[in-house]
Amino acid sequence: MSGGSPSGSGSGNNIWVPIIVALIGAAAVVLVGYWQYFHKNNTREFVGRVVESGSETRIRGAKITLEEQSAPPIMYTDSEGTFSFPIKSSSSAIRVRVEADGYEKFDRLITPSSKTGLEEIKLTPIELETNQIQIEPQNKLIPEGTSSNELKSSVGVNYTQLQHLLSEGSWKEADQETSQIFFQVANPQRTDWIDMIALDKFPCEDLQTIDHLWAKYSGARFGFGIQQAIWESVQDETLPPVAIRENFGQQVGWLDGPDFTINAPKGHLPVSWISLNWVGGLRRGGGILLDRAKKCGIQAVGFQRQY
Repeated sequence: MSGGSPSGSGSGNNIWVPIIVALIGAAAVVLVGYWQYFHKNNTREFVGRVVESGSETRIRGAKITLEEQSAPPIMYTDSEGTFSFPIKSSSSAIRVRVEADGYEKFDRLITPSSKTGLEEIKLTPIELETNQIQIEPQNKLIPEGTSSNELKSSVGVNYTQLQHLLSEGSWKEADQETSQIFFQVANPQRTDWIDMIALDKFPCEDLQTIDHLWAKYSGARFGFGIQQAIWESVQDETLPPVAIRENFGQQVGWLDGPDFTINAPKGHLPVSWISLNWVGGLRRGGGILLDRAKKCGIQAVGFQRQY
């Protein structure tokens, strides 16, 4: 009889085991749920809009750099000049730098306690010196209207399709259309090669029309005018021609391959007119055409020469 008591006591203790396990599981569920709720409700989105100080013109394509490891390091404003990124209440302050060609840099410190809602960031235009190319800031939005006088051709080329593709932001298709126009004007018998003599005599009116359309619909980011200005900026009598052409390719981003987006480097497009199957530096024929652009009075838009 004396041996029965310990056995009964052990059975009583075993009853509490599943109860304790259940309580621990329930507590874990509560803690996980609380953590998820706390985490979700302590993350918000910062939304900014970049505009020009004074005119309130929205600036698209402005570069946004975030100095915070968990956030995307670099982004660009959209067509409305806006950008956004998440910020947690537990995060440290995030330094935001806003840059756009033709404007002074802007630094802003964003903290978890910063106000919510859309915040406007105003950039101040840079006053250009007399030895700089006088231009409108690169990212200013340009009115979309196009008159028939803007589609002139001295050889009867119809630029309606190119205008349509550019207005839709179809950069790759517009680039291909531009190369076909070049073949049509400069060398109708070939579709893969253009004679350098023909490039040197390319009709100014047509070159001006192509450049105007590219500059207009890209916000002055693309076109022969900007390419010609960059081409002049890399000229160096101490370097061989091949090095100069490679420097140009690096400046416009061709060494990294084609980029058919609005965020491509200045002067990156159009590119297929050089060669349908070759991208890199600038071939000799490319330099001839850019020199021709200068002779035709095509000026840089959206480019600030560096001295």
